[in-house]
Amino acid sequence: MVGDQRPPWAIAIHQERTRRRWSQLKLAYELEQAARRLRYPCPTRRSLIRMIRGWESGEHKPSEDSQALLTEAFKPMTPDWLAGTEDGPELTAEWLMLCGTLVAALSSKGSDMERRAFLRQLLGAFAGTGIGLTSDSERLEPWQRLARALDQERGVEVPALGVVEDGIIWLRQQYASVPSGRLLSLAERHLDVTCGLLGEPQSDESLDALHGLATQAATLAGWLSFDLHDHASAQHYYQVATVAAKKHPNPSLSAYVLGNISFLPTYKGVPHEAVTVLDEAQAFADRGSSRTVRAWTAAVRAEALASTGAELLSLKALEHAEKELGVVTTDDPLRDVFDGSRLTGFKGVCLIQLGRQQEAQQTLKGALQRLEVGLDRQRANILTDLAIAYVRDREIEEGCRVGLQAVEVASSTRAAVGLQRIWQLRQQLQPWHDHQAVRQLDDRLLSL
Repeated sequence: MVGDQRPPWAIAIHQERTRRRWSQLKLAYELEQAARRLRYPCPTRRSLIRMIRGWESGEHKPSEDSQALLTEAFKPMTPDWLAGTEDGPELTAEWLMLCGTLVAALSSKGSDMERRAFLRQLLGAFAGTGIGLTSDSERLEPWQRLARALDQERGVEVPALGVVEDGIIWLRQQYASVPSGRLLSLAERHLDVTCGLLGEPQSDESLDALHGLATQAATLAGWLSFDLHDHASAQHYYQVATVAAKKHPNPSLSAYVLGNISFLPTYKGVPHEAVTVLDEAQAFADRGSSRTVRAWTAAVRAEALASTGAELLSLKALEHAEKELGVVTTDDPLRDVFDGSRLTGFKGVCLIQLGRQQEAQQTLKGALQRLEVGLDRQRANILTDLAIAYVRDREIEEGCRVGLQAVEVASSTRAAVGLQRIWQLRQQLQPWHDHQAVRQLDDRLLSL
C-alpha cells in the first residue's frame, strides 16, 4: 500500500492473512486452534476479532504470547517471521563490556589462529542477533577493543571466573524489567562460553566453579524458556542443569534446579507432583550452604502445599522460609534470587489458595509498599494476585481496578508468566462478564 503509515508488524500480519485469503473471522478460528495446541489461554472469538483489527490497524502491538499464536496459525512461518519488523534491542555499555570480557576468557584457549577464528565467529554471531549499537563512543568501546584483540599475536589474559558469575547475576537482575525473549539469547551465549571453558583442562577448583556456573546459566535459560511457554526447551535446560548440579559439591544448586522444575507441574495444574519435587528440593537445600536457597525452596513449597489444601504444612513452610531468610549472609552465592518482598508475595498467594482473602489483601498491599522501584514483573504479579483476592472476596469493582493496574505494568514487561496470571484473573471474573468494570478490563486486555 503506497504511503502506508502503519507499523511494519501491522502490515506483515495483514499481508500474511490476505495472502492466504483468510477473513478476520477465519484467522480468529485458526488462533483458537493454535491456542489449544500450545495450551495457551485464549479470549473469546469476538475478542480475537477485535484484537486482529487492532493489530492490523497498528493500534495494538501483539504480545509475545499473541506472536506465538500467530506463528502457529500461520504455519509454516518460522518463529522469527516478525523479527524483521522489530527494532533491535539496545544493550547497556555494562553488558557490552561483559560480553567482551567473556569472549576474552574463552579466547585464551587454543592456538593464536584458532583463537582469532573463534573470536571472529562469535563476534559474527553476536552481530547477527540484531543488537544495535548507538553512535556513543563509550558503547562502541568494548567492540573496538575486541576487534583489536582479533589482530593481536599475543594471548588474552584470562579473567577471574567471578566475572562470568557476575554476568549470570546481572542477567537474573535484568529479568525484573527486560522481556524474556531478549534475555534468553544472551543467557544462551553465556552458557556457550561456560561450556567452552568446561571443554578445556581445568584445576579441580576451577572445574567446581564452572559446574556451578553451568548450573546457574542452564537454569536461567530454562526459566526464561518456561516464561516464553516453551516448556519442552525448559525441560531440556533443566535436565542439563541437573547433571551439572550433581557434579558440584554444594547441594544448594540441586535444590535450586529442582525448585525451578517444580513450576512445570504447577503450571499444568498438578500441584501434588510439584510437592513431590519440592520435597526432594528441600532435602537438598537443607544440606546446602545457601540460606537464600533454603528460604526460596521453602516458599515455593509452601505455595504448592497451599494449592493442595494442606494449610498447616503450607504455613509451616512459610515460617521456615522466613527463618532462613533472616540469617542470609552477604557472601551467599545465590542471595539475589530471593528476598523479603518476594517472600511476602508468596505469603499472599498462599493465603489466597487457603481461602483467607482479607489476610491476603493486607499481605499483598504490604508487599507492594516494600517493593523496590524497577521490579516491574514482580509488581505486576503482586497486583494480579491482589486483584484475585478481591474477586474471590466478591469485590468485583476493586478487583478490576487493581487488575487494570496489573495490566498496565505487565504491558511494559510482556512477561508470559505474568500475562498468564492476568488471564487467570479474567477467567475468575467470567461470572460477572457483563459488569461494566469487567468490560473495561476486557477492553484493556485487547491491547496485550
